[in-house]
Amino acid sequence: MLHYEIKGSGKAVVLVHGFMENRKMWDFLSLEDSGYQTISIDLPGHGLSESEFVLHSMDFMADEIVEVLSKAGIAEAYFVSHSMGGYVTLALMEKYPNIIKGMTLFFSSPFKDTDEKKIQRLRAVEAAQNNIDGFIKVGVPNLFNPNLLQDLEDEINIAKGWAKEATQQGIMAAILGMRERPDRTELVKKADIPIQMICGTFDSAISTELLKKTFEGYSHIAIKELPIGHMGHLEAPESCEKLILQFLQKKYV
Repeated sequence: MLHYEIKGSGKAVVLVHGFMENRKMWDFLSLEDSGYQTISIDLPGHGLSESEFVLHSMDFMADEIVEVLSKAGIAEAYFVSHSMGGYVTLALMEKYPNIIKGMTLFFSSPFKDTDEKKIQRLRAVEAAQNNIDGFIKVGVPNLFNPNLLQDLEDEINIAKGWAKEATQQGIMAAILGMRERPDRTELVKKADIPIQMICGTFDSAISTELLKKTFEGYSHIAIKELPIGHMGHLEAPESCEKLILQFLQKKYV
């Protein structure tokens, strides 16, 4: 069973963190103060959840989240999912379509890895295996707005701290799982739930331009772009919280 934390009461919002993060990344949100119940989860090998296998597929992690929700007595929820957490949430939506009532893809996408990216993933696994501290030191800053790295030094160190709370096995298993995920573009296009995409102009991990090109014009999809990198919860927490809360309150949950 994954480690999780429930706060507040009201309609359920499940918070799914990204790669080399954990439930602490959601501390910038205070949805409980607005009448929601939040369920923040540590994915396998991250935070306080143990690693399970050599490869943690997105589908496997989705199954683990469903187990948490079942134990907590939650039949349906809205999801806010960062980066890899978005990949997991989309796998969950495909397998358990009745659970998700709406979602924010938070600096995430439904696209599969390109062939080039798959090669990079294998190199990342090798780097993490050989020198996990060096992998974290080099990899984490690349997720932030490259124009503001000096100004974001404190935030980068926070993210490095989260990464060090993940296990080496968990990091490698997640990389391999992301590498094998299928494309879920059509799933998003045909979804009968509201979807918000929060993205960053300077995001090096997710192509904001490709998201806009692919999904603009769909009535159930709202795309919000901020002038930041991949780590909106650390780079612009107030703006991100405002967008998430407005989406919940305005329309759907």
